[in-house]
Amino acid sequence: MDAKGLNALDRRGNAPAGTHRSAASRGPAGRGASLLDHIMAFAARLDTDGRVLDVNQPALELGDTSGDDVLGKPFWECFWWSYDPAIQSELREEIRQAANGVTIRRDAECRMTGDRLVAIDFQLAPRRDESGRVVDLVASGVDITERKASERRLAASEARLRSVFTSIDQGYCLCEIETDEAGCPIDYRFVEVNPLFEEMTGLHDAQGRTAFDLVPGLERHWLDDYVRVALDGETLRFESESEAMGRVFDVFAAPVEPRGHFVLVFKDITKTKEDEKHRALLAGELNHRVKNSLATIQAMANHTLRTASDLDSFGQVFSGRLQAMASAHDVTFSKDGEGAADLHSLIEAQLGPHAPSEPERLRLDGPRINLASTLAHGLALALHELVTNASKYGAFSNEAGILDLGWTLERQDGDRVLVLTWRESGGPPAPPPEREGFGTQLITATVKHSLGGEFHREFKREGLLVTIRVPL
Repeated sequence: MDAKGLNALDRRGNAPAGTHRSAASRGPAGRGASLLDHIMAFAARLDTDGRVLDVNQPALELGDTSGDDVLGKPFWECFWWSYDPAIQSELREEIRQAANGVTIRRDAECRMTGDRLVAIDFQLAPRRDESGRVVDLVASGVDITERKASERRLAASEARLRSVFTSIDQGYCLCEIETDEAGCPIDYRFVEVNPLFEEMTGLHDAQGRTAFDLVPGLERHWLDDYVRVALDGETLRFESESEAMGRVFDVFAAPVEPRGHFVLVFKDITKTKEDEKHRALLAGELNHRVKNSLATIQAMANHTLRTASDLDSFGQVFSGRLQAMASAHDVTFSKDGEGAADLHSLIEAQLGPHAPSEPERLRLDGPRINLASTLAHGLALALHELVTNASKYGAFSNEAGILDLGWTLERQDGDRVLVLTWRESGGPPAPPPEREGFGTQLITATVKHSLGGEFHREFKREGLLVTIRVPL
């Protein structure tokens, strides 16, 4: 209650029971006895120098003191304030200001029984006579301990939420729907965003701006979904792609007060979706490769069985061909599992077990080239058949034969073409065979039909010459 209210209560000049008044307060100028015992938690009347003239019973009970202890005493020296010299000094200055006509209001802490501090909404107001002269001061306070405790709890809760808000591994934003003059939704504004918002969206300085302003060409379905949330009260969880942003998002959207506002918690799952597509592609590729490999193995088994003189011969030849496929697989997937084989490594893997100990008898020449897995498997089988033949009948079947294997890249109709040249010399004469063996059939089928390339061989006097051309 302010000084004006106090005047209205004490015009008759009578103090109710429980109000403690000094002798000086009974004069005409001091006829302002407080009637606040049942209204205020704390009320006192002071002269313009700050001495206590009247005080209510709740204030005395608060400090477990009596009127005799405080009446006529400077207000700042009373029990309620004497716990802290800084508080006393501040109060003394406020009394000086109030005596000059200034009303003071602030949150304060006064001491009560047991030296506990009570939070009060404290007011110090001047009271004037009919001429406007300040005649005394009214000090009052209402217990706000519970309010302060609630504020502290709220602040702690907000701090916890802020900590979550800034530390979660997802993007977060508080938004509001923007409408035109007719009330139709036209956009949504980012009221607040967390630190990960920018990382998840790639949008800079989004706070306070609207979505269509930030992302020209943003798809309309985003606004339509959020209108359902903010205006219709729905809660949504969905995955959706924004071509305008080049990203895919996993979004949780919920309405909040006031109406028209909503929160988003979201993640950029673009890479996850790309990984899923890649895994599906790999699964399909694996299925394709397994089928092709099984078909090749079945064909090799059938042809080897038909041409083998006995089971031992079959086992030896068939095992070698399987090993060629296995080596190609190892080379293909040794490079970070990406399914690309280095041609030089592939050649070494196939020729190494058959090559002579003298390094000058095997000469390799060509650039570093990475091959797709299908091409690597096909070339591995072709190289295996050629080196097996060279070990039995060609350059590696004696002590003087030499194999020159070179490869280059050419352009044909705008496409890159790999050209391998297999040239044997110094070995036994290489007459054309009377009939085409399975090895040759396998190379022809692999290069021409599986790889879409060309296979040529010439039986020259100095040795076998083979040319393989395959598109990359």
